[in-house]
Amino acid sequence: MRLLETLPNGDFRLTKKSPDNAIPPYAILSHTWGDASQEVTFEDMVQGSGKNKAGYKKIRFCGEQASRDGLQYLWVDSCCIMKSSDSELSESINSMFQWYQRAEKCYVYLADVSTTKRKRGTEDVQDTWEQAFRESRWFTRGWTLQELVAPVSVQFFSLEGEPLGDKRLLEKELHEITDIDVRALQGDPLPNFTVPDRMSWAKKRQTTRQEDKAYSLLGIFGIYMPLIYGEGEENSFRRLREAIRTANDLPSNASPLDNVPRREVAHFVPRVEEQKVLNGWLQSRTPSQMIVLQGMGGSGKTQLALQCCQIARESGFVATFWINASSPVTVTQSYRSISRIISPGIDVGNDEGETISLVQIQIKKWTGRWLLVFDNYNNPNSFRQRAIRDYIPGQGGHVIFTSRHKDSSRLGLTMDLSRMTEDEGNRLLLHFIPDSKNSEAGEVVALLGYLALAIDQA
Repeated sequence: MRLLETLPNGDFRLTKKSPDNAIPPYAILSHTWGDASQEVTFEDMVQGSGKNKAGYKKIRFCGEQASRDGLQYLWVDSCCIMKSSDSELSESINSMFQWYQRAEKCYVYLADVSTTKRKRGTEDVQDTWEQAFRESRWFTRGWTLQELVAPVSVQFFSLEGEPLGDKRLLEKELHEITDIDVRALQGDPLPNFTVPDRMSWAKKRQTTRQEDKAYSLLGIFGIYMPLIYGEGEENSFRRLREAIRTANDLPSNASPLDNVPRREVAHFVPRVEEQKVLNGWLQSRTPSQMIVLQGMGGSGKTQLALQCCQIARESGFVATFWINASSPVTVTQSYRSISRIISPGIDVGNDEGETISLVQIQIKKWTGRWLLVFDNYNNPNSFRQRAIRDYIPGQGGHVIFTSRHKDSSRLGLTMDLSRMTEDEGNRLLLHFIPDSKNSEAGEVVALLGYLALAIDQA
């Protein structure tokens, strides 16, 4: 992935291509193309030209908004892809859903929605932007479907760069305009939705090149396939449908299965050393034990587990599944959700045993790596009738438990997250009291014994 770096003078510089594990936090632009000759290209950026083009206004807006949000890097499709390279173009299109998904912020720039006054006849008329928003060309384009669904944070802006609202605030309007299921807008994993449902989201959308009607759906279905411009719309959709059928028959590294929630944990402070250990464990091809992330609320258990899921996806795991382990009932509910993802044509009804058995049998067939996260395993005593270990499908994957209960340490290697380092404690406290000095924060953190929950509640 290649990014734009915002320089101190407000100009932009293309970075070198970086591997996935070395990409800094970035913002991403979603927009509709105008006259192609007025869009800033990769070559323009390399040569330091293009500032006189109309499309430069969108890039400048994205950079300025990213800076306000504390982000130095941004990605814009018109100028961050070397489209003269067929291999780079193919790689970019196949990766684009993930790029939007990983962005810290997605800014939707609506060039046909204005918030300013205009004069009609002899009267000043205050235009409301709501109707223009509903009629925006952005909602009719093929590529913007994934740009709406993939990112966690999507913010809409007018022609003037004025904020109109985000995906959560405008959820009702977005559903009415696009017919996309509200749950998908809220971040539910796309495999939870049927193939016909996902296809229907794109039926009213158009693309400039006919093959792109299919190629713009690759990320929606978790599919990777080579681009063949010139094959036509019919052939491109035939290959897409065949790839979807193949992916549904057997999980592969190219189509990971996933029900992991896309959410951020407030005031999370990275646990650097613990993350290094977990990264090494995830890269092991023969995991010999489970890992327990143990600590009180606010200690970073959930966010560490979410980061592990992200690493697993990027490392080619065939599946990453999130299980609510609060009780046997919630575990069964999670397994029922997973069964609909891995065996969409099989309905086991409300039979608990059949549901769990179906998931275990299917996962045992897989040759690739998988990750299960049992979150909130805080009440081991509720699993007396069926031990928590009995839910785990064999020895072929990685399993993480998050728990507050001390007895959970019997399950495997345990990371105690109850205490933080001085630096981690200072950063957590400064989230709540940003005007404090480091020395003052250090004294408070020391008095609280470097306990994450104590710092959080203080």
